[in-house]
Amino acid sequence: MVLPLVVVFAQAFFQGRWGVFLRAVRSGSAVRDKADVVRGGDFGRPQSGIWSGRGLGDRQVRLRGKTFLISLIDLPFSVSPVISGLVFVLLFGAQGYLGPWLQSHNIHVLFAVPGIALATIFVTFPFVARALIPLMQEQARWRRRPRFRSVRRACNLLPCHLAEH
Repeated sequence: MVLPLVVVFAQAFFQGRWGVFLRAVRSGSAVRDKADVVRGGDFGRPQSGIWSGRGLGDRQVRLRGKTFLISLIDLPFSVSPVISGLVFVLLFGAQGYLGPWLQSHNIHVLFAVPGIALATIFVTFPFVARALIPLMQEQARWRRRPRFRSVRRACNLLPCHLAEH
């Protein structure tokens, strides 16, 4: 399994092709593409944190289909990255489901910052959700304790005040 990889790198780099590689990496389009990847990741990671546990972890929230939504969190673990990429192409590509509408409105999703952000959210969502949901459940249990309620009443604190601290 290692031999094909060694052969590819030997053919690519050890026959005096370092200059071609360095020129390609330093080209204007490569620099723009690297900047797009950084921007897409910088947008996608916080969005994953914001939306992953939003309301799912709080036991006081009565949401129909909550168990189904929590099971959907594990979807990126069970789907191959190739299949998820194919789904993005079938949805947002030029011949895809939303492609003609996106092209008519001059909106670029694939191979642009929005596509990178969507892929980042899809991949990081389950990791962040699995970290946040138990924390949110514990906070909900703690808030329901009688002692906490009496402290909250004594200090005249509203739930919005608690969120600030």
